[in-house]
Amino acid sequence: MTRRVALITGGASGIGRAIAAALVEDDVTALISDIDPVRTEDAASALRDRGAQAEALPCDVTVREQVDGMAKAVSERSGKLNMLFANAGVLVGGRVQETQPLDMAWMLAVNIAGVFHTVQAFPPLLQAAANAGEPAHIVVTGSDNSLSVAENYPYTIYTTTKHALLGFADALRRDLAGTGISVSLLCPGATRTELYDAKRVRQNAYGGAEPLSVDVRERYEAASAASTAQDPAVTAGLCLEGMKLGAFYIVTDPNLRRLVDGRYAELSSGLDWLDEQLGRASARDEEGAPVAK
Repeated sequence: MTRRVALITGGASGIGRAIAAALVEDDVTALISDIDPVRTEDAASALRDRGAQAEALPCDVTVREQVDGMAKAVSERSGKLNMLFANAGVLVGGRVQETQPLDMAWMLAVNIAGVFHTVQAFPPLLQAAANAGEPAHIVVTGSDNSLSVAENYPYTIYTTTKHALLGFADALRRDLAGTGISVSLLCPGATRTELYDAKRVRQNAYGGAEPLSVDVRERYEAASAASTAQDPAVTAGLCLEGMKLGAFYIVTDPNLRRLVDGRYAELSSGLDWLDEQLGRASARDEEGAPVAK
């Protein structure tokens, strides 16, 4: 088998950078993509300094032409792709009442359209790997916000985009069934990343770059370091282990169980109510199907 190749969007920092670092330890070539060319090259260079094979592919995933150009570059380089991590994402907090329209548009453009562009551009290269009997896997980075609603602070539009990715990834695995290309949804909880400073690379169409001041950034960094948020290296390790198991849901925060259980208990209650309204018995067989009275 030839050397495996992985592309990671949002790969210059946080979870994406940690995934790249974990992959090269397993002798995978890491193609690191991010919107900031300097940080993208720094991330790739740091891996090459360790003797790994890594390349920088700067790209704005909201621009389809750039994503297609990146796919063409990968095709010319290797003719295949074994792993695609659609990981780029941004966050602006706040309730619906507080969210600016441009911030809403920015999150939808990066977190949803950017994932769509990325995933749609690369299946031919993933299929080439699958046809050669090699691994072929797409990982969409969702969030615990894909499966629940944050309790500690309102991230309403961010939560909306991450719920959308749950539906997208689930439908994608149906679309790719039988192709040899696997799909997973990575659902990390609180993780020590720089997502709080996402506006530092915001495109002009959505209000332009707005990096945090040095003192504000230092306060965020100190709070993150003192928090119980997960080390991105741990998140990356769990992601790769979940991929090896063929898991669709790759959840990294055990605290999510309580929120998920609560949501589905409420949903189950709603379905029981429906059975009663339609005159069906609430009793169910071993497979969960209603049993007629």
